Amino acid sequence: MQQALRNMVANALHYTPPGTPVTVRVEVADAQWRLVVQDEGPGLPRGQEQAMFSKFRRGRNEPTSAGFGLGLAICAAVAQLHGGSIAAANTPGARLTMELPQPSRTGPQPAEAG
Repeated sequence: MQQALRNMVANALHYTPPGTPVTVRVEVADAQWRLVVQDEGPGLPRGQEQAMFSKFRRGRNEPTSAGFGLGLAICAAVAQLHGGSIAAANTPGARLTMELPQPSRTGPQPAEAG
C-alpha cells in the first residue's frame, strides 16, 4: 500500500506544474476505504482515464522522461490484489481514487474446538 500511495502522489507531482497543489485524503464510507489523490494541473487526456493504468503507458509528450510507465499499473495491481479498484477522473485537474474493502475490525476468529 505504501508503494501504491507513493506512485499515486509521484504521478500527480510529475504531471502538474511546480507549485500546483496536490491533495491526499483518506475517506471511510460504506465498508470501503477510499484513498484520493487530487491535483489542480492540466488534467488527463480525454478518453484515456482507464488506459493510464496499463503497463508502459506514459503521459502525453514524454518520450525522454524518466520512468517506465509502470507506477499506476502497480497501483491497479495492488488495488486488485486487495479486492479493490482504482479509477481516474478529470475534475479540474486530475483525481486518482483507490477503493479498498475495509478490513474486519474483529480480526480472525478462533477455530472451534472439536
